[in-house]
Amino acid sequence: MLAKKLKDSELDTLLSSNYRSEAGQIFVPADERWSLDPINDKQVLLNGALAVLPEEVHRYFRVALARYAGSRKADSVTNISSYLIMVATRHGADFNILDERDFLSAKVKAGKEREYQLSTIRGFLRYWHKSGLYGVSDEFIEAIGKLSFQGNEKGQAVLSHDPLKGPYTQLEMEAIIDGLNNAFMEDRISLQDWVLVKLYTERGLRRAQVTQLVFDDFSKKAEAFFINQPRSKQRELGFREAFSLFQISQDLYNAIQLLKAERIQDIDARTFEGFANSLSLLPLFPNIEVLIEHGERKAKLNASCFQPREYLSASLTRAKTIINATSERTGEPIHITSKRFRSTLGTDLNREGAGVGVIAAALDHNDHQNAGVYVESTGDNATRLNQKIGKLLAPLAQAFAGLIVRGESQATRGADPTSRIRSIDGSENVGSCGNYAFCSANAPAACYTCVKFQPWLDAPHEDVLVDLYEERERTLSITGDETIARILDRSILAVEDVMQRCETIKSKERVND
Repeated sequence: MLAKKLKDSELDTLLSSNYRSEAGQIFVPADERWSLDPINDKQVLLNGALAVLPEEVHRYFRVALARYAGSRKADSVTNISSYLIMVATRHGADFNILDERDFLSAKVKAGKEREYQLSTIRGFLRYWHKSGLYGVSDEFIEAIGKLSFQGNEKGQAVLSHDPLKGPYTQLEMEAIIDGLNNAFMEDRISLQDWVLVKLYTERGLRRAQVTQLVFDDFSKKAEAFFINQPRSKQRELGFREAFSLFQISQDLYNAIQLLKAERIQDIDARTFEGFANSLSLLPLFPNIEVLIEHGERKAKLNASCFQPREYLSASLTRAKTIINATSERTGEPIHITSKRFRSTLGTDLNREGAGVGVIAAALDHNDHQNAGVYVESTGDNATRLNQKIGKLLAPLAQAFAGLIVRGESQATRGADPTSRIRSIDGSENVGSCGNYAFCSANAPAACYTCVKFQPWLDAPHEDVLVDLYEERERTLSITGDETIARILDRSILAVEDVMQRCETIKSKERVND
């Protein structure tokens, strides 16, 4: 049987009332678009989802989903809407998800790889029924409760090398790092955001681990640099109760020291007088107001002194926009998430021959079950670069970040002969360096991906390209390792990009002459 319908006036009141999402965002059920997470901009689109429901229950569905949003993550709510839209797309008009036969038909048509979508929808329909709102009958809930579903396969994005959710290719990781460093060189990204992205690229940390970091978690021993990672997702462990030691780069360590000096300068040192270890427990990402209040009371440091995970999400979203790296697989901006960095770390360790135990430890897993997916992922999603493929990929990868100039006189440091960048054999000049600071990069290969490089329009860039391809083949023949040979791939694509852009400029000039 169905619950009783509400009076129109009662239903109107529910639809026009303010509701609060799990993330604290206020929204109104009657609106066509709900914003549920102010940081990640999670929005629910309702029109398409309503297509698989009888019109008489549309307004009840809105209220039920609004209540559901009050205690569920924004992703869970948007999934309900998205999966209903997918069902509508597969089945078209006259389909009713609340009809037992239609629901079964949807399960059959979805196939095993998409059954998890129907399982998610069923969970919401059970919630709707239990809420007492009109729309879902006892008989229907009993019938669909007897169905069994294939779960969403763990690690599917890793196994399939999904270009939006799976691990990054080597070229994509290099694009992110190049974009990060170029943005920092031009003062477009803060030191804090640079450190955050660098932590993700090197260590694939969970947000819950990053939030717990303090500056003394980073150390130098002999000529090596380390991070003492707080463990997370272990039920028996509390805040900063267990750690794992891993090596990091000198660049990251040095940046951490600069950030520490910046933090101390930002916050009056007297704030920390009450802490047992003085500045040693200064959070990497502090909640300044709470930290100051603790210092004034000489209270011990606790979790409230650290920024929440949502703060890190906002920082990563901000950094993603600034980095604006492009994927050679899609030709679109790379979808940057902390989870994808974790997947990449696990995938790279597997490529390097690490066993499941090493991968599990690196990813902070208690057991080997979840780490096993990386060992199963034997395929290689990276493109094997040759001259034909390089020409095709160059416009997609957009590896060149600098500015083409007609000649040395137009370069930023054109009057300075030391700014000249020479070809690999040193016989010709190919451009100018616009960086006034010391640079130890491997010229000219590294120059083509640097934002400060200004290649000359009529320079012999093709000679650099030929030399890079020959070096790539030489490295591959010596090592037999495609991963090592790929180190030059992004520079190759950048040179290809420069050559194509130069040709475009010259073609336009010929047309205009």
